Amino acid sequence: MEGEFAVPAELRILKFSIDEVRLIISEFISARGNIIQSYEIEDVQFITLAPDKIEARLALKRAFSGKKEQLAIAPEGLIAAVLFYCVNHRIPMSTKANKRLCLQEGVLSLVMSLAIPRNEAKPAAVVA
Repeated sequence: MEGEFAVPAELRILKFSIDEVRLIISEFISARGNIIQSYEIEDVQFITLAPDKIEARLALKRAFSGKKEQLAIAPEGLIAAVLFYCVNHRIPMSTKANKRLCLQEGVLSLVMSLAIPRNEAKPAAVVA
């Protein structure tokens, strides 16, 4: 029935260390071809624009010239980078789950929740 609440079926939270975040962003930037020269990510800062909108601001240092640059990754790009990383590293994710990024105690986290509409939820069988 319409308007019935969903029953939570699964909630997964993946927390990424700062080294993983650097790898996630580096792989994503390389795959998109945004930066061709070698670089080092010196610093990553997260800015919460809205509850489910997190922007990453990077401080990059070019490997050859030593030139420092700033780069911002929009919330849509950041979640795309995380999902790209999970797929490439074979981290299991439900295709039907809602996915969002959040900061938990300053740590970038991917929250995946899968809900079953109440009318589809079946009670567990009772074994006597």
